[in-house]
Amino acid sequence: MEEWELIVEKYEDVERKSFLKACECAHHVLKDDLAPFEIVWFLDTLILEPVNILKTIAAKSKEPVWLEPIGKAFKLLSDVIEKFPEECTQHFENIVRLCEKSFEARPRAFALQCLTSLVPYYEAAAQNYNKHLVSLMNENICKAALAELIGAICSHYTDIVKSNVATIWRVYLNLFDSRQSDTVVRSLLLGVSGVLKSFGNDLDIKEFPVFYKHLVDASNKSKCRDVYLKILAKHADLFRELLANDPETRMSLWHSYPTSDPQDVNRQAILSVYNAIKQVFKENRSRFNAIVRTETFQFENSSNSEIKFTALRVLHAVNARVARVHCDMQALYALRHCRLTYEHCEMIQWCLEYNIENDIKLLKSVLVFHENIPTKYQKVIVVNILLKAPHSVRKMAVIFLITETCQYYKDNGNIDKYIHLWKSLFITSSDELKNKSGEIFLDFMEYLYQLLMQNNMSNSEEISDKLSYLITISWYIIPMGDEVVGERVCDVSRGVVRLLGGAGGAGLRVARLLLRYGAVDLYSEMVKDISLENCTDDLMLYETCLALVYTATRVDDVRRVLHALQIILSRSDVEASILSRCIITLDNIMSTRKDFNGNVLNQIIHRLEKIQYIEHKGKDGRCLRRDLFMFLGKY
Repeated sequence: MEEWELIVEKYEDVERKSFLKACECAHHVLKDDLAPFEIVWFLDTLILEPVNILKTIAAKSKEPVWLEPIGKAFKLLSDVIEKFPEECTQHFENIVRLCEKSFEARPRAFALQCLTSLVPYYEAAAQNYNKHLVSLMNENICKAALAELIGAICSHYTDIVKSNVATIWRVYLNLFDSRQSDTVVRSLLLGVSGVLKSFGNDLDIKEFPVFYKHLVDASNKSKCRDVYLKILAKHADLFRELLANDPETRMSLWHSYPTSDPQDVNRQAILSVYNAIKQVFKENRSRFNAIVRTETFQFENSSNSEIKFTALRVLHAVNARVARVHCDMQALYALRHCRLTYEHCEMIQWCLEYNIENDIKLLKSVLVFHENIPTKYQKVIVVNILLKAPHSVRKMAVIFLITETCQYYKDNGNIDKYIHLWKSLFITSSDELKNKSGEIFLDFMEYLYQLLMQNNMSNSEEISDKLSYLITISWYIIPMGDEVVGERVCDVSRGVVRLLGGAGGAGLRVARLLLRYGAVDLYSEMVKDISLENCTDDLMLYETCLALVYTATRVDDVRRVLHALQIILSRSDVEASILSRCIITLDNIMSTRKDFNGNVLNQIIHRLEKIQYIEHKGKDGRCLRRDLFMFLGKY
């Protein structure tokens, strides 16, 4: 961010060199973890003064020497939209207006690509689709960009295009009929993907053979192969009769299987194809079984483990018993001793996918020895399997993982072995898996609530070691679920906070981490009668001080809050985000309260003046510097 500050400070009006340098620097800024105020300032200085990226593109678009900078600028705009869609909202209208301008061929292609990146976030980007459709039909330039734009609009705004979808479909078919470059064919396939996603079941099936022929032809083009496979993976059902009568295409999927399929695209395409043709032969099951056995026979014992276990998955649709493979002792030994081959990984993944309820021992071994699994397989074997497991199995596995994490903390004083696994369970891409991540967070919180309730009902004045370690590992795991929302998680979180009263400083820390679920009233009650002078240990003192600062508006005696601030600010180990929160609380007290000791206040401000010279790194550190600057400038 420091480099961008220099760019802004020294930026020269609309010079090619300075504009190029600004665009290159902005690309680097996008890789940083920016604070909210930095995002706003970055966008303002890029899109408005001084860089004025939109105005510069519009003003220089017809100058040949500016072709390269304009291309980079449009690419930058696309990346900015992808990274900060919400923060860019106020600029969307102007970006659409710019992208719709009349440009020469190459700048126009860049503009259309930028417009395509805007489509998922802004409906107005789709309003002129008819004009772009006419251009796609009649013009010989920018066909790739236009094809992808129309497809994106079909994917996201069905109501806008539904009355014209038959025309759109035929435009794509006609373009396939004419000779096109591999790049354009790839873009046509991407565009068709958007049409099939929204309207696949509404299209005239009499025209499917025409598209199917072009789709199969495209499979031989290296640029188109991945799109071809993704279309089969997602939409094979639409072409089930054609695929059922095309053994050559089915076999080509096997014979062209790559040595490595990291995205699982080949596997998903093959499975979708056989699931589709299974429907065609539902009245003639023996015919389907014969096809599967004939076509998978030579691959059941392939030296390529990915092909072998793909074949077993297809066979499973015919006869689960025939396709059953048990995880042998050699694979379990390899898992425990960090000697796993890819074939072992495929075997373990297969067993957990198709027999997880009868292979709990294997699942537990995978959780304990997850670090021994090659990186390529960690996500699919450990994370995805657990997220997709049946409710009862998942809940059991989460409790087992909690127990192992607690034991590791007891032995080592940290959860380093398991922290990456826990994080992976909450970092998911698809909406389906995000919902499953939320269920895992709920499993964790419900187990914590259950143990707290058991401890409460036992009438014991001390908490058990088991509960103590669980509360401690909660410090690490609760922040990972910060995107989990909903009534259920709010209810269980409030229940947890309500039962944490006797858990000391550790319990106060958990309660603080759960404030996002609306438990501030319960959190405030926890420290209502606690005297700072009577806190028995450092953690209890620190967390009590934080509770007073976080709930300052509910504390009647402002002296308690100021005393808490003094204690916190005197420490050298306080996180930047907490120091920022202290500044907010102090600012609020000085703005709204009159019943405070001026000398104490001066001591606190003096301490803040010293803190501004201490380096705090990262996004939170930059936020703290800004908060200190604003506060000290104000007072």
